[in-house]
Amino acid sequence: MDLSRDLPGKIKSVRLLNNKTHRANQAYGYGMHATFAQMLKAYSAFNNDGKAMTPRIIDYFQDKNGKIDRLPPPQPDRQAISKKTAHQIHDVLVQVVKRGTGIAGQYRGLETGGKTGTAHIATAAGYTRLYHSSFYGFANDNSGHKYTIGVLVIKPKKPYKYFASQSAVPTFKKITQALVDLSYLKPELTAEELAQDRQKEAERERKEAEREACARANEKRRAVQRTRRSFEDKRSTTKPYIQRTFKTKPIKPAKPAKPAKSIKQSHEFFNDLDIF
Repeated sequence: MDLSRDLPGKIKSVRLLNNKTHRANQAYGYGMHATFAQMLKAYSAFNNDGKAMTPRIIDYFQDKNGKIDRLPPPQPDRQAISKKTAHQIHDVLVQVVKRGTGIAGQYRGLETGGKTGTAHIATAAGYTRLYHSSFYGFANDNSGHKYTIGVLVIKPKKPYKYFASQSAVPTFKKITQALVDLSYLKPELTAEELAQDRQKEAERERKEAEREACARANEKRRAVQRTRRSFEDKRSTTKPYIQRTFKTKPIKPAKPAKPAKSIKQSHEFFNDLDIF
């Protein structure tokens, strides 16, 4: 690739591959190192009769005077696999989109194929609960236009959408749509069919947004319930302590007041003495 520090890929040695565990681990991609561009180059061979195309990010050079020096169109640099093998893998990748984990990458009027990938992020302590998701594939039309597309989602933010089928594949579909909008790909569909497809896609996105909103609401409700339970647990554990610390006696009802004694007038008092 046209980068000064493009790292080489790495696979296990033949000695390790003689071990069944290492061989199985290598088969599903956990036992190798490869950059995004290297994976994209590998998938280009499946879409190009076994010939690998090196990705390029530079189209032309321009000097300070505005003179443009365009690079020649990229050409296949090697026959990576046989044409027969490439066609077999190509057909398998098409089936992944037709009825497998990449079904969300279908586009009417185009041939699409690819493979999803969901990988745990490994640290020195082992695998974590964080993920990378990817989808490498292709989109072709009947006019001979072929595009190999790669999508890598690093640590998807939505914890319930870390699978590639829920994160990387929809992005692949949007890239394909952009290629159609820019006329790089030309689906063989009528304008009415295209409008229907876009309407269905909008409806699908609306339902997806509703599901996400429902999931967020449920998570919020569960958080409130957890907080409430935690508060009730704390209250139930502190109440006996409060009762022991502050012992209170029930307040007795007040006794009815006694009627006041009548006060005699002074002359009545002296009359009672009978001294006159």
